[in-house]
Amino acid sequence: GTYPAAEEGPGLDTLVEQVDPELNTELTEQLAATVALTEGFTESFDVMLAGDSAPLEATVEALQNQGDLIAEAADQLGITVDLGV
Repeated sequence: GTYPAAEEGPGLDTLVEQVDPELNTELTEQLAATVALTEGFTESFDVMLAGDSAPLEATVEALQNQGDLIAEAADQLGITVDLGV
């Protein structure tokens, strides 16, 4: 792909596809699911916190799953990520 202020090169999905096609499919589907959850928000963040927080909780869970898959992809690509935790 082409990225602002950067050279052209492969995207994450291209790199992961080369080392683990199944993981790439899972990650792509998880990313789409997370975006779909946020697109479904009908209230502002503060209103959701004060009322029905189920959509936010589902989104947080989706983001956690997404993070786990990104970490797994990084591992497959030989990239070490230090979260400082």
